[in-house]
Amino acid sequence: MELVREAIWCFYRSLKLWKQSPSPGGERAFRWQFDRIFGLRTGYKELDDLLARLARRKTEL
Repeated sequence: MELVREAIWCFYRSLKLWKQSPSPGGERAFRWQFDRIFGLRTGYKELDDLLARLARRKTEL
C-alpha cells in the first residue's frame, strides 16, 4: 500500500511541475503513467476500489 501511495504522490508532484512549464510529449507520458498507477490491483479491496474509481474519472482528472 505504501508503494502505491508514494507512486500517486510522485505522479501528482510531477504533474504539478509539468503544468507550470509544459514540455512536448509530456501529456502522453502522464497518460501512460496514470494508466499504470490507477490500473494496479493490490489485493486490498478498498484500495483496489479507490484506484478503479479514480481510473474511471481519468478524463475529468
